[in-house]
Amino acid sequence: MRFFRRMAGSGAGWKTFFFEVTIVVVGVIIALLANHLVTVMNREAEMKQSMEAIENDLLVALLFFNEREAVEPCRLEQEANLLLRLQEDDEIWRPVVSDSLNANNPITTLPMVLRTPLRAVSTTSWETFAEGESAVYLEREAFSTLSYLFGIIARMTENGQEIWRLKGRLSHLAVEGTITPLQRREAIAMLGEISALDGVQFVRASQLSDRFEQYEFQTDGRVYEWGATIEEFEQIIPPMFLNLRQTYGECVDPSAFQDFIELYERLIGFDVDDRMLKRGSAS
Repeated sequence: MRFFRRMAGSGAGWKTFFFEVTIVVVGVIIALLANHLVTVMNREAEMKQSMEAIENDLLVALLFFNEREAVEPCRLEQEANLLLRLQEDDEIWRPVVSDSLNANNPITTLPMVLRTPLRAVSTTSWETFAEGESAVYLEREAFSTLSYLFGIIARMTENGQEIWRLKGRLSHLAVEGTITPLQRREAIAMLGEISALDGVQFVRASQLSDRFEQYEFQTDGRVYEWGATIEEFEQIIPPMFLNLRQTYGECVDPSAFQDFIELYERLIGFDVDDRMLKRGSAS
């Protein structure tokens, strides 16, 4: 009370008091604003780092699933040829095994009579981000689209592993020996299951490609981190097409990679020479 009585008797004292209080308040506000700014900057940096990892996985996924679409005609051809042979009535099974189909296949001991690409795309970047605090700052539409895309990616990875497991069970058809009508029927049933799963795989790959058109990349410039200029990119893609043709045959459809090429163009801002698709399909 004595303090306030002394302040009341002196106008200058009150001015000094309010001036000092004002300085303290302004200092607190500045500290809070600085802390908020640092928090926002850290959050933006964390968000950018997370989105770069997420969108890198998306680019890899689109490339692999365009590859799956490219070999779809070959998959149908393999299954049709095997079905015709299983419908024969010979007591001795004489395998017809493609050397090219089993080239660069370190996974199975027995040759494969059916083959499609086995690709695994990581979903860890998205799962980690979705469970973290930064996810609440991502726009709802972008979050929904990413959740859908990575859901498909996870199911396709799991489905692809199951398909290869089932195809492994048909590898005995790569070995000559006696075969009964019942064994033929069982092999046809297994072929039907594989065909259904592989058909779903193709549909999901197509859905993924279509859904990419609805997603706006947050880190457009990061495609340069792949380390390929536009000229190098045009030199990389044709050999990849040729490698597919050497493995699966003339049935490979290089135009299936158009979605990935168009996305690459959009991200880097330059046009890719579409003639490389034709070079990729050349002998």
